[in-house]
Amino acid sequence: MPDNVEFVKLTGMTPFQVCRSRYSKLVEGYLISKAYELGVLVPSMPTHDDVRERRQSSYKGAFVYEPKPGLYENIAVFDFRSLYPTIIVAHNISPETLKCECCKTATVPGRNDLWFCTKVKGFIPTVIRELITRRMRLKRIMKEQKQGVEVLRARDYALKTLANSMYGYLGFFASRWYSFESALSITAYGRFYLNMVIERAKKHGFNVIYGDTDSIFLELGEHKLEEALEFVNGINSELPEMMELKFEGFYPRGIFVSMKDTSMGAKKKYALVNKEGEITVRGFETVRRNWSLLAREAQMRVLEIVLKDKDIERAVEYIKELIKRVKSNQVSKEMMVIKTQIQKPISEYESIAPHVAVAKKLIERGQKVEIGDIIEYVIINGSGRIGDRAEPAEFVEEPDYDAEYYVKNQILPAVDTIFRELGVDIAEEVASKDQSKLNKFF
Repeated sequence: MPDNVEFVKLTGMTPFQVCRSRYSKLVEGYLISKAYELGVLVPSMPTHDDVRERRQSSYKGAFVYEPKPGLYENIAVFDFRSLYPTIIVAHNISPETLKCECCKTATVPGRNDLWFCTKVKGFIPTVIRELITRRMRLKRIMKEQKQGVEVLRARDYALKTLANSMYGYLGFFASRWYSFESALSITAYGRFYLNMVIERAKKHGFNVIYGDTDSIFLELGEHKLEEALEFVNGINSELPEMMELKFEGFYPRGIFVSMKDTSMGAKKKYALVNKEGEITVRGFETVRRNWSLLAREAQMRVLEIVLKDKDIERAVEYIKELIKRVKSNQVSKEMMVIKTQIQKPISEYESIAPHVAVAKKLIERGQKVEIGDIIEYVIINGSGRIGDRAEPAEFVEEPDYDAEYYVKNQILPAVDTIFRELGVDIAEEVASKDQSKLNKFF
């Protein structure tokens, strides 16, 4: 609720409009209010023909430096503060500053046919500069103020959302301030700056593990953290106004995994442990709702043992013991519940996935199932397809779950990617009674 109140204040829209609006409409409402304030003409809404034509266009997105899967130590992570908003300000990117007559040499990286005026400030950069400045001032106040922080956080969120959504709005086919050239120029500058940092980091002797959009992960090797910070200070001294590469954190250990059935590194799929022993997880099943608590806890525990304790053998033994407990029905029903959201009317599902089968069973019992509902179910013992054996969690008796299903489809898939990067075939280890072949990796 506080977030919506702040959007009402910023955009001039009614509470009803704010609650029903997507980010594009919130941005548009804010731009219209600022246009009136600054005496800028508000563009007309695009026609159906305009929208149809705009939908045909696409442009290259962010740059990703593919990670090499594996276990790493002494990792420093840096990211650009508000990359796209600050690029818009730094390079004065706005529909009306595009291809001016006076600044033809200030071309966009890789696009000699595109440039933006460097002399007359554009409307969009002016608006974003104010949003960023207000956020910076607000953050200083939040650090000093102990009471009333909830309202300030809501205001900060609203300012951040508007600034970060501006790039997407410029490339949105139904926007008033649509500018295809502006949107593709923003991502071009983003790729340019991330590539620049990556190449400089390599020259300084850092091992670049991963880079994506606005972040870079460096393995320090023999370098000290202070050297990495000095390197970043040098980068910042060359960046244009408002742009800044910030230190996000230091992690003694981290693991990056490969994409399924390939040796290629997966984007946004890694786990890091900081000096306090706290684990940051991105892209793993631990942060996805449609896996059972059993699978999520198994994966997190393996990550803890590998990253914090550096003991791969113990991680393998943990999985073996967990599987024994599952097969001997020593795990509660709550750990087996799988949750999946209904995305469309039940009648429109062509294939009957387990959650759809359960939804139909609930309807037969007289319960109402709507789009957006979370279906909770357990796979029980019996014969037939998985959908036939998927039952509403509330009606399952303990411990009537299919142990083999949960081992093969929940536990092992949840940890396989981790063990694979460590040279361990966890399915083979679980099936084998000979533990002597498991190497010690540390």
